Amino acid sequence: MQYGVMVRAAEAVPAVEPTGGVVMDAELRRKFEDLLRSSEAFFKEVQGLISKGRSLDLRKEARVNSEIARQVTSKWSVEIIFLLYMGGPMGFEELRRTLGRISSRTLSQRLQTLERLGYLERKLFMARPIRVRYSLTEKGRSVATVGSGLFLYLRYVEGHLGGR
Repeated sequence: MQYGVMVRAAEAVPAVEPTGGVVMDAELRRKFEDLLRSSEAFFKEVQGLISKGRSLDLRKEARVNSEIARQVTSKWSVEIIFLLYMGGPMGFEELRRTLGRISSRTLSQRLQTLERLGYLERKLFMARPIRVRYSLTEKGRSVATVGSGLFLYLRYVEGHLGGR
């Protein structure tokens, strides 16, 4: 099986209505429909450039996607990336307080993993007391930017967008 088959199966982007009886105004609905169309066009174009007409091993592609997703979406990682994306650089204790029920050990491990993966950077300030600030790298900001659209769409289809 190749991506071409998968893409042909998804020719028409379905109009998805949010669940839970949430009523969306026409402008918001149109924005999400535009997101779907542009995402599909982007996927087809990039996949065509990558595959260059060759069949791709879907099992391998799915496994690689899954491995990457597990690293970035492990418990607390999404929350940390989101907080740094929306709130800017934060210190360790500020992150811990904002996240709520996370132990210092777990937070430290997640921060180290995200730093090792290149999503955030740790800056040490030699003051008294020594301060540490965490911020997203360019890679982290780009992942958060793309991910925000995905999460907004998921909130839309699940009926969790407030204020409208």
